Amino acid sequence: MKKLLVLIISAILTIGLFVSCGERSKVIEGVETKFEDYSNDLISSYSDKDYKITADICKNIFENTKIEYGNIDIKDNTAIIEVEVTNKNFYRIIQRGGNIAINNVTHQTYDGLALLEETQWKVYNEEEPETRTATLELIKYKDKWYIENIEDFTYLFSGYY
Repeated sequence: MKKLLVLIISAILTIGLFVSCGERSKVIEGVETKFEDYSNDLISSYSDKDYKITADICKNIFENTKIEYGNIDIKDNTAIIEVEVTNKNFYRIIQRGGNIAINNVTHQTYDGLALLEETQWKVYNEEEPETRTATLELIKYKDKWYIENIEDFTYLFSGYY
């Protein structure tokens, strides 16, 4: 009888563990799907405007992004997850590159866009990766997880708040 009770309790705990791990994976998948969509949209937005070097900078940053997941708290159809991202700060690269290019424009500058992109590429190469952390809030809708606090997500992955 004791062995049967231990076996039943073990089975219940094992099932609970598998269900918990499965839902944890789905929350992480929700974050990763949003990151993939966000990076593709950003790269595409610059590619469509003939900012090829800026699009390449985006692509390089996002391809070299390291993501670590911390605690995940799941309650019904909501989840909170701690995320740590290490990459170059895209927003700072674009801002600094633009400021430097503007300060170097003269009436003799033939191609301002080329100067801007050349400057941004230089700033990109000088920029060191940094680590940003945020707590993301997700909601579950039709068995998929979606990020609610987009501002924190954008800051986390591109440095823009």
